Amino acid sequence: MAVAADVDGVAVVQTRLHAAVAELSELPLADLPPEVLDSVLCDLESAQRRLTAVGYDAINGLRKQWPVRVGRLRDHLANLLHISANDAGARVAVAADLHAAEPVLVETAAAARHGLIGAEHVRITRETIAKLPDTATADDRARLDLELTGVAVTERPEVLRRDAALLLADYDATHDDPVTRERSRKARSEFVLGPQDADGMSRGRFCVDPEARAYLEILLAKLARPGMCNSADPVPIVDGDPDPMAAATDTRTTGQRNHDAIKAALRALLASGQLGQHRGLPVTAIVTMTLQQLEAAAGIAMTGGGSTVPMETAIRMAAHAHHYLYIYDASCGRPLFLGRSKRLASADQRIVLHAIDGGCTMPGCDQPGYHADVHHLIEWNQQGSTDIDRLTLACGADHQNSGPSDEEWQARRRYDEETLGQTLWYPPKTVDPRRQPRANRHHRRPIPPPEPDAA
Repeated sequence: MAVAADVDGVAVVQTRLHAAVAELSELPLADLPPEVLDSVLCDLESAQRRLTAVGYDAINGLRKQWPVRVGRLRDHLANLLHISANDAGARVAVAADLHAAEPVLVETAAAARHGLIGAEHVRITRETIAKLPDTATADDRARLDLELTGVAVTERPEVLRRDAALLLADYDATHDDPVTRERSRKARSEFVLGPQDADGMSRGRFCVDPEARAYLEILLAKLARPGMCNSADPVPIVDGDPDPMAAATDTRTTGQRNHDAIKAALRALLASGQLGQHRGLPVTAIVTMTLQQLEAAAGIAMTGGGSTVPMETAIRMAAHAHHYLYIYDASCGRPLFLGRSKRLASADQRIVLHAIDGGCTMPGCDQPGYHADVHHLIEWNQQGSTDIDRLTLACGADHQNSGPSDEEWQARRRYDEETLGQTLWYPPKTVDPRRQPRANRHHRRPIPPPEPDAA
């Protein structure tokens, strides 16, 4: 009965919260004087921060009760709240550090719970303390947590970021720890490729260590010289010295030349065949297109990484024998052509799965085909076959969460003119007692519209 009373109490509080928000949204804020608006904004900011902390408590409650075989809590939150997987994963990580019962960052957790600091303050504090070496004691971390929180509650994130860098540098200088500097480099090193823009271009960020920079310097010195690797030339120069005339007429910026140099180096590395295999296939590009797109030389093709490539670029890539090319009929999904650099039965099936599934088929998972395993729809030890219509793609974590029981995820493939062989997943009873099938729409290629009737 106590549990039922608690549940009813939570529902009452939620109702009052929605009512208060509705009342605030109906206030004539535009007509209020500046000093009143300042007060409203301060109260809203504090309330939003405290609500965020309450959300972390709810996430920790789920984390404590979450069944291992159900799947990742990150994916559940992403589907439930309609947020990105990265955002969901970050919330789970922050919630763990700010846990009400046993917080890793005691002072930061208390300040966040009282609405005194915001999400950016928390992020800077967590990143700074994470850069401490493994030899740092619990007292060292607690002291830095206290000092950073003292700055965060009175200053903007820009000031906190500056003071955090000074405190970290002071720790490095006073402790004379030989691993501190290397640990700091490792914590900062990254090469992140962002999502594609509408025109297919991609932004990203990088922070390379001294060794990676040394390799890039010589690569760019060679391939980014004016006149080298210029796609505007009839025959781009990739070896030897550039032609003086080609160099003189090269109008690319330094950044554009660097971009073209790295692209040429990557193409040469893939063509070398020296990278071995990845999940049963030689390491190379996989490109999927329809026969209609190929004939019209228009539209976009899909890669095994989940990105899009303009058709003219895909056709140019297909001219290189070291790439895989899969062509299908858009009206029915029937395979028409499978081009590859090597003939391997298992490789053929994996390429078909790249084209059909595009990536992990578990609902809500954003892992592309390059990161997925081949999964038997009927388990091998349950007399399942390795026929292509009995296989699908699933990433490592989701692969482990599937099984034959009602408390595990189960997959089946549906064939009809609308779905073109889509994989459906039946959730565990702990997630959905009715076990209604779910599909992952993150990777699915667009279903072609019906052709108009002939006049």
